Parts: sequence; structure tokens; C-alpha cells
Amino acid sequence: AMRMLCALMLLRASALTLLWADRLDRLFVTLLAPDSSHVFVEPAPSGELAVKVSWQDEKESNFVVTLHDAIIPEGSSIRPHGQRTEMMFIKRERGRWPQLLASDFHGQVKMDWGKYLDFDDELDEAERRAGTRGQPVIGNPGLAREVDDYWRRRRFEKRDSDEFPDLQAVTQRAEREHERTGGDFSEIVSRLWTEAQQDLHTQRELARKEDEWAETSLVSRRGAGSRSRKQVRSRSQRNEL
Repeated sequence: AMRMLCALMLLRASALTLLWADRLDRLFVTLLAPDSSHVFVEPAPSGELAVKVSWQDEKESNFVVTLHDAIIPEGSSIRPHGQRTEMMFIKRERGRWPQLLASDFHGQVKMDWGKYLDFDDELDEAERRAGTRGQPVIGNPGLAREVDDYWRRRRFEKRDSDEFPDLQAVTQRAEREHERTGGDFSEIVSRLWTEAQQDLHTQRELARKEDEWAETSLVSRRGAGSRSRKQVRSRSQRNEL
């Protein structure tokens, strides 16, 4: 009976799905639990999530999953909506994650394409919010795209150089935040400068990985082309015989 119960719990766990998407400072996770009546999630600063699922037949499943990195539970949110639990966690360290979990999970883990935002699009959005791009272009979609392309090219140029982050842009962001929230201006500048350095490092790392991927793909295509030509010559020789 115990073996059958364990098998049933494992089967139910395999029906669970985690959807996720992230930003530099936040993580979005949705737990889908079909046939459940209630889901409780307790996050820990280490990134461990203690999950208790109550099923409609009054049985329970308890398990722990570990996120890729540490989080700040304060300021995070967990909102159950029936068999769907939506969570938002503040990351302890700023940066994009290559994966959601650092532990095993018996269910499925999928990208949440409804909340996904490309890294460059996130940086575009952050620059617009900070006002570093000047006044937004309204009523002219073509010009707005050209302006976005210009600012993105500027960001790419800085990423590909050995320059430091743009101090003027950081100062402008600090001034706006200081007007909105108050606090010590020097501390705000210092924090935003550190974030800008981390963002620039992340951009350079992503660019390096993309270059490595492109180089590997090119070598693979060349190798496949070479093999294909050898196979053609081999078939031709057999036909001649």
C-alpha cells in the first residue's frame, strides 16, 4: 500500500508544471497543479521553495525545489488562483538566469512566453523608463523605430568596447530616483553604477556566448558540407564502377 501511495504521489508530481521568465532583478514563476484544491509555497532566502499541494481527494504532496540562485523573500509575492499559483521573487544578485532550478523536479519546467522579454528589449525598456533616451516619439512609429535602433546601436558599441558605463545616464537615473523616493543621493548613484557595471558585464558575456555559438555552428556546417561532398564523390565512384 505504501509503495502504491508513493507511486501515486510521484505520478501527481509529474503532472505539475513550472512556467518561468526573468528580468535582471526579478523572477516570475507560475505553478500549475491540475486536480489540486490548494497550493502553499514558502520561499527561503537561499532559493528553496517548500511546496505543499492539497489534492481534491484530500491527500497532500510536500516537496522542496531549489531555484537557480538566492532570492529576497521580502518584497516578493505569491498569489494563488485556483490551480494556478503565480509568484514573483526579487533576485539577491542582479543578472539573467540560464535556468530556473538548481535541483531536480519531477514535473515539467517550461519558459513562460507570455512573460518572456528578450534581454535587449529589457534594456530598451529600462532606458525609456529612466529617461536616458530623451522624450519618447509619439505619433510616428517609423521614427520611433529609428530612434530605438539608434540607442540600441549606441549600447552595442559600448558593449563591444572596453569603456565604463555611461556616467551621465547613471546620474540622470539617480536624480529621477532621488526625486521620487528621497534618500542619500551618493548611495543611489553608487548602487546604480554597480548595477550598470553588472549589466554591461552581462551584455558582454551574452555577446561572447553568441559569438562562440556562431563559430561552433559555422564549423559544424562546414564539417557537414565537407562530409556531404565526400559522400557525393563516394557515390559517384561507385556508380562509375
